[in-house]
Amino acid sequence: MNDRTIGQLANGRNNNLDLIRFIAAAMVIYSHSFPLGSGDNSREIIFLLSNGKWDAGALAVAIFFVISGFLITQSYERSRNLSNYFKARFFRIFPGLAAVLLFSVFVIGPSFTNLTLKQYFSHPQTYEYLKSFLLFPLKWNLPGVFESNVYKGAVNGALWTIPFEVICYLIVVFFGIIGFLRYKKIVLLLFFVCFYYHLFSSNISLGVTYIFGLEIKKMIELFCYFFAGMLIYLYRSYIPLTKSIAMICMVVLGFALLFGGVKEYFVFFGSYLIFYFGYNQKINLSSFSKNGDFSYGLYIYAFPVQQSVTYLFGGQMTAEYNFIISFVVTLILAVLSWHLIEKYALKLKKVSLIKSDVSEKLSTKLLSKYYLYLDKIIKINWPAFSVAFIIFFVSIIYYNQKPNIITFPYKKNNTIFQGSWLPQIPTEAYRWIDKNATITLVRPEHAKVLVVEGFVPEGFNEVNQLRIFINEQQLLEIEVKPGQPITVNSGLPTGGGQLQIRFQFNDAHKPKSSEPDQREMSALINKIELK
Repeated sequence: MNDRTIGQLANGRNNNLDLIRFIAAAMVIYSHSFPLGSGDNSREIIFLLSNGKWDAGALAVAIFFVISGFLITQSYERSRNLSNYFKARFFRIFPGLAAVLLFSVFVIGPSFTNLTLKQYFSHPQTYEYLKSFLLFPLKWNLPGVFESNVYKGAVNGALWTIPFEVICYLIVVFFGIIGFLRYKKIVLLLFFVCFYYHLFSSNISLGVTYIFGLEIKKMIELFCYFFAGMLIYLYRSYIPLTKSIAMICMVVLGFALLFGGVKEYFVFFGSYLIFYFGYNQKINLSSFSKNGDFSYGLYIYAFPVQQSVTYLFGGQMTAEYNFIISFVVTLILAVLSWHLIEKYALKLKKVSLIKSDVSEKLSTKLLSKYYLYLDKIIKINWPAFSVAFIIFFVSIIYYNQKPNIITFPYKKNNTIFQGSWLPQIPTEAYRWIDKNATITLVRPEHAKVLVVEGFVPEGFNEVNQLRIFINEQQLLEIEVKPGQPITVNSGLPTGGGQLQIRFQFNDAHKPKSSEPDQREMSALINKIELK
């Protein structure tokens, strides 16, 4: 009998994905029991095996996003219009979220605050917490709650993934409307762009670190998992579910867990395993969720329950006890959340909000014409895709080339700057350093000397010493004086390749209130060269 593809099996609800999500939610509780219970993560099994590179909670979040990428893309394609899609997504997330926020404010808060009830309910922070329903930004603390816990103050840290999830929902809509879902290779190319940034994010600067209050680096990481699930759905007819491939995936992940790179390898090999077990006909446990889907409730209620359990045990307890007690209590709340709130909220997605669906008319008139036009201008075959893919990577490699000499203003690859280099003005022939900053340069084969030119301005009396490190080994230590230039012409240690050159000043100038520039700065640098 030939092995069947995911596409042949991904119809209806005859799968184990609900069970996998339930297990992932339990993994989050297990992982959080260590920092919330004892403050020590070192005994957590995934953390231990991966030498601190990953943990069970992060693994569970990756599982959630892979499954979500698959199911949400499927949901979009099966939705008759955008209204149905948005209703389905809204009623799956927000009613449960509203319930847990109200539960936290009016049950958890009054029960565990160190304030009086009058102080608690009159405190503005109490009602600020309810703004988390809007997601951007999330609020983490309630006044006086869990202040004696080892993980002080936070009421529900697990909610941090929900804004990222909602952004992924919007990405699916965007890709669908502009026609990307019709061209799988475009999504594949975007996935590799995303994955490349994830791999080399420490060397690539986008100019901003946060957007909508969310860390871009973390957003890209979660996008990789979501993209993986999306691509598995789009290529579902070509992906066979075979035992031999699953075994190879398990071996690769096992080695990656022990020797490094498990987060990156999981994007590919872990994603396959999720759907291998999710649609495995020999392990059919689809009846697991016949009484309800409790994974979401398990996820959103666990953190406040775990904090409450820790508080009742004096602010600190063993991870094992925290996990067992918290899991039972949270499961009860998850069951109640499903049967009292989530189940009925999901029924509302069938309610028609307007008689004439604007999105349906738009899709049948404007979008259909747009797609016909797009079909004509985009003909992406594999050779063309391969060429585009190679050009992209060559351009990225070229952009990220490290120079051997820097003079300011410098307008090329800003990923070479790390630490406290202050923002550069395009016309300035120098760049400021605030006490400690690093630059990455490539050493030419003939280079034997490091040359540095800079200046310590008049009045910077706090600054009198500079140390320079090469790959964290101290190269020299010199005295610098305010109003005097910095001149370095020092021999380099043996070895080639990239050099991390770190400048460390003993202090920074603290400006007086009367000074026009209120930044704290140590010195300015004009030139750095390896020659």
